[in-house]
Amino acid sequence: MMRSEAEPHLVRENQPSSALRPIDLRSRDIQENFLQELLERNPAMLPVSRFDESFGPLVSVGREILGIDNLFISPTGRLTVVETKLWRNPQATRHVLAQILDYANRLSSLSVEEFQQRCTGANQSRVSEANDLYALVSDAFPEETPREPEFIDRLQKNLATGRFLLLVVGDGIREGLESILGSLHHQSRLHFTFGLVELKLYRMPTETGDLLVVPNVVAHSTEIERAVVTIRGAQPEQVEVTVSADPGEKAPKLTESEFLEGIQHPEVRQFGERLFKWGRRRGWIEITSKGDSASIRIPFSTARAGLILIRLYRNGNVLTTPPKLRQALRRSGVGEEDVVALARDLQKLVPELRIDPDKERVARVISAKQLLPQLDAMLAVYDEAIAKFSDLDPGNDNPIDEPDDEME
Repeated sequence: MMRSEAEPHLVRENQPSSALRPIDLRSRDIQENFLQELLERNPAMLPVSRFDESFGPLVSVGREILGIDNLFISPTGRLTVVETKLWRNPQATRHVLAQILDYANRLSSLSVEEFQQRCTGANQSRVSEANDLYALVSDAFPEETPREPEFIDRLQKNLATGRFLLLVVGDGIREGLESILGSLHHQSRLHFTFGLVELKLYRMPTETGDLLVVPNVVAHSTEIERAVVTIRGAQPEQVEVTVSADPGEKAPKLTESEFLEGIQHPEVRQFGERLFKWGRRRGWIEITSKGDSASIRIPFSTARAGLILIRLYRNGNVLTTPPKLRQALRRSGVGEEDVVALARDLQKLVPELRIDPDKERVARVISAKQLLPQLDAMLAVYDEAIAKFSDLDPGNDNPIDEPDDEME
C-alpha cells in the first residue's frame, strides 16, 4: 500500500476544524525566489539539527553569493549551502547535484579574507564593510559565538576541509535520487554532509496570508554512503521512492541528539549534553559510524580530522586523553609532552583518574559519573590545553587523514 498524505486541519476550541489548503509549488505562479526569500527570512525552518547540530543556529549570510541560492553560517563557523529547486522539469535532478557540489568546491578554495570579500561584494548579501561576517553572527547569537580570532580560525578550517552542509530544498523529490546519492562517492576531498529537504506549505484560514510550513528530511548522508533506491509507480503522481542502505556499506552516523538519547543513565546523558555544548564552541563533535562513542575535536593543521581531545562512550566510559591525541602530536613533532601535563592536571581534579605517562592513552578509562562533579573545572583545563596546542600548530599544508572509527 502506497503512502499518501491528507490535508492537515486547524482545530480551534469550540469551533469546527478547518482544512488547510496546500500551496502547489509546481504552479507557474510560484517562483523559486519565493522559497529563497522564505528561507532567508526564516532560517530556523531548515531542520539542520537532523543532520548535525553544529551547523545551527543558522544566520543568513545572503542570497546569490557565488551564485548560491541561500547561504547560512553558524556561530561555530559552519556553512550551510542551500539550492532551492521546484521539480517541474523531470531532468532537473541531473543538474542540481553538480551545481551544489560546484558551490562547495568554490567555497573550499577561498580563504576567510576572500570569502568575506565575496560576501561583501554580492548584491543580496547581509555582510558589508560596516557589518562584517563576525558582527553579523555575534549580533544574532552573542552567547553562542566565540571570540573573533577563534571564530575566524574555525571558519578557515571549515573552508579548507569543505565541512559544509549541502541542502537541496524543494517541493518534492522526483527522479535522479539514486544518481544524487551515488555520485557523492567521487567527492571524498571535501568533508561535507548532504541532505534533501522537502517543504510542504499550507495556507492558514486567515486574511493575513499566514502559512504553515512543514519541512521533511527526505534523505541525508551524514557519512557518505551508497544507497539502494527502489522506485514504484507508473505515473509521476504515483511514484514512491524508498531509500535503503547498501548492506555492504556503512549505515549513516547518528546525530548528536540520537547519540545522547541512546544513553541510558541520566548522569551520563547529562555529562554528554554539557560536554557537547562545550565541544561545539571549541571545535566539533564526531560520532563513530557504529554510534558507540563520540569525540570532541579541535582544528589542527597536520590532522585533517582534527585533534581528538576527549572521547565519550555510550556505556558511560570516558577517555580523557585518547591515544590518537598523543599519536597525532607525535607525528607533528610538537606537544606530545603536553598530553601528559593535561592528564596530570585532570588527575588533580579527579584523583580516581589513573595515569601512565608511558602509555599511548596516558589516562585510563574512567566513568563519566565520576567526572561529572568536576566537569566545569575539567573543561577549563581543556581550554588551557587547547590554547597550548593552538600555539604549537605548525601550519602544515599536507594534513594526514585518519579513520574516525579506529579502536582506542
